Amino acid sequence: MYNSKKIILIISSIIIVIVVLALQNMVNSTDKGAIAGQVTTVQGAPVVDASVMITGDSPAHEDIAALTNEHGEYGFDNLVPGDYAIMVNAENYVVQTQQVRVEAGPVTPLDFSLTLGPAQQE
Repeated sequence: MYNSKKIILIISSIIIVIVVLALQNMVNSTDKGAIAGQVTTVQGAPVVDASVMITGDSPAHEDIAALTNEHGEYGFDNLVPGDYAIMVNAENYVVQTQQVRVEAGPVTPLDFSLTLGPAQQE
């Protein structure tokens, strides 16, 4: 039937496959989180080029600011789980800050609805 060399080769191959699959699973798992959302006016129009910043006593992170795109969308990824303060500043609008808790894995949604500043309401 099978000689011992073939059996050892088969068992070794199975062990290698198991180790590779385990390593791949470890690489794919994440201990980081993300925040993403949209900045709009109170009427629902996207606010383009709004400055979105991580501020205050938020955990350490690589990026501290982002600009919204043409759809008013922004995002931060690779965030250590914890509580974050996110501030949005856009020309002619009132600055707004929100607190959010980021968990490992899923993207935490955080949208902003901005109102016109006092000088713009006249």
